[in-house]
Amino acid sequence: AGNSGQSSVCVAVGANAGQTGQGASAVAVGLNAGNSGQSSLGVAVGANAGQTGQGFDAIAIGSSAGNDSQQANSVAIGNSAGVYTQGQYSVAIGLNAGNTNQGTNAIAIGYNTGKSNQTGGSIALNASGVVLNPTVAGFFIRPIRGAALGIGVGVVKYNTSTFELQYSTT
Repeated sequence: AGNSGQSSVCVAVGANAGQTGQGASAVAVGLNAGNSGQSSLGVAVGANAGQTGQGFDAIAIGSSAGNDSQQANSVAIGNSAGVYTQGQYSVAIGLNAGNTNQGTNAIAIGYNTGKSNQTGGSIALNASGVVLNPTVAGFFIRPIRGAALGIGVGVVKYNTSTFELQYSTT
């Protein structure tokens, strides 16, 4: 832990944690956490979290979270969240959320949300268990419940009584 080039006020706990080039005030806890090129103020907690090239002020919590090329100011929470090339200012929360090539300013919340090539500037909330990969910037939700609202098929309505977003089936 903290083998070579560890900067001031750092924490490195675990085999190969913060091993090479750990930036100032960075934290690496777990096997290979923050192993190589962890930038200043980076936080990597969990086996292989923030392992290679974790950006400035990035946070990776969970096994393999933010593992490779997690960009500055991004957040990856959950096993395999934001694993490969998580974009700057992006957020990935949940197992496999933002797993591969999550774009800048993208948000993925839920299992398998934004799993591969999530477009920057997109927001995806997913509780379906099925992969949801936004390919354009926008707001994506799965699931939304259909109800016989009588306002036109496919029209979306916010229910002020139940606080639910619904789409009309009639």
